[in-house]
Amino acid sequence: MNKQNQQITDELSELGSDILEMGIDGFLSQLKDNPELLSDVPVVKTVISFHKLQASVREKFLYKKFNNFIKVVNDATITAEELLNFRTRLEDEKTKEKFNEYIFHSIEQMEDEIKATVLGNLTANFIKGQLDYEELLLLISVLNRSQVVAFNYLYQSSKVGFGSKSTKNDNPEEETFLISAGIGYRVGEDFSITDTGIKFYEFGVKMLYPN
Repeated sequence: MNKQNQQITDELSELGSDILEMGIDGFLSQLKDNPELLSDVPVVKTVISFHKLQASVREKFLYKKFNNFIKVVNDATITAEELLNFRTRLEDEKTKEKFNEYIFHSIEQMEDEIKATVLGNLTANFIKGQLDYEELLLLISVLNRSQVVAFNYLYQSSKVGFGSKSTKNDNPEEETFLISAGIGYRVGEDFSITDTGIKFYEFGVKMLYPN
């Protein structure tokens, strides 16, 4: 391993430590309270440093996913009160540790950077109080099992109303992916999206598509 790759590998280890040690709450607090210090936040600083280094494909991809997640959460309109409530919900150290580890490992395992954007949307809505803790973990689990190619099916279903059952089978592959993610099911001629699937779309996937 050359010197540059060793450096970026070391930084990737530090990136994980930064998230787990600082916590998403501390990270967000720094960004919201001191937006001009964006590049000084350890996680963001690490991401920015990627552009100065020649990383392997895998390492570049990991940085890109973190960058997508960070940008979505930081761009969300989160009030000081919402941030305070979010931190209060994570006062229990075990809950906070589980939350941070779940976020980090989910990003690490993602096979598509779009998923990191969806995770950012879910996390932002959790911070804003639109999702409770258990709902967030459930939807992240759905995200981890899902395939990006099936997101468009959710979008198209939202346009006609999720209450309408599809009797066509024009997208069998997408339906299969939704079923495997646990948010779609077919009974006879009818294919439906579950309530969890609707929530997954509304709080995670929807922002990927124009109004």
